[in-house]
Amino acid sequence: MDSVCFGRLPVRVKIIEQMSGTLDGIDLTKFQVGHVYDVGVSFASYLLASRYATPVADERSASDEPLDRADDRERRKRRT
Repeated sequence: MDSVCFGRLPVRVKIIEQMSGTLDGIDLTKFQVGHVYDVGVSFASYLLASRYATPVADERSASDEPLDRADDRERRKRRT
């Protein structure tokens, strides 16, 4: 499950626009458009207010692959 928690309880969001840069040390480029992530309340508020994400009420689990592994997988695909 992808999690970046700044608050106590995770909030499920779907990324709707590609981000760039960093926020509090988090590389925002690792969040992929169309993917669902569980994030902390503060970070979710930022994503929603900035219109980078929409809230998700789905009970299914978010992606089971951690952000760092997803990033590694993408690098391996590009090399071939």
